[in-house]
Amino acid sequence: MRDNFTGAGCTKEDNMVLTVSGAAGPFEVTVPNAPLHWTGNTNQTVTWNVAGSAGAPVNCANVKISLSIDGGWTYPTVILATTGNDGTQNITVPNTPSNNCRIKIQGVGNVFYDISNQDFFITAGLPVELLEFNARLKKKNRALLTWATASEKDNKGFEIQQATNHQIHQSPIHSSMPSLSSNRGTGFGAGWRELGVGSSSMALGSSGGR
Repeated sequence: MRDNFTGAGCTKEDNMVLTVSGAAGPFEVTVPNAPLHWTGNTNQTVTWNVAGSAGAPVNCANVKISLSIDGGWTYPTVILATTGNDGTQNITVPNTPSNNCRIKIQGVGNVFYDISNQDFFITAGLPVELLEFNARLKKKNRALLTWATASEKDNKGFEIQQATNHQIHQSPIHSSMPSLSSNRGTGFGAGWRELGVGSSSMALGSSGGR
């Protein structure tokens, strides 16, 4: 850092000792390292070549995994602040859509790191993984709607829309159906709906994040 004192500008400096070992390296990100496609909120596996960095003389037991969505200029999203330096880690992909994503893996308490060689893609993920959605006529003009989810993540609730005689589904007729799960796990839901004259179809959707 240089000051702005006229005629006598000076820089601030500090000394450090950097020891390089020929017995370790190169430390490299191996996946993602190509223009692949991931979906937000899904589970994926990040891998890297430890290349002797976990053992002596480097002795770096843990690494930090971060995400860039601007081609590697900045890494504002920390996926894992620390995890074992063992070459593989399952992660939940951040739901941050971008065509210019890169992963950085860096040694915790050390100075070495590597980033993805190429950009990869993250597309927006849905907060709900729906297994089934059924409508059954139970009375003359009433239908019982049932559904099941395989997983939910930060889902506020559900919306039900109705269309009559093959028209476009209208604005939500129920927008406060509770979420089945506050985070993850299998859940089941049910609700009644009064039917109008003619054929009807129903649509179920997430009403957004919490």
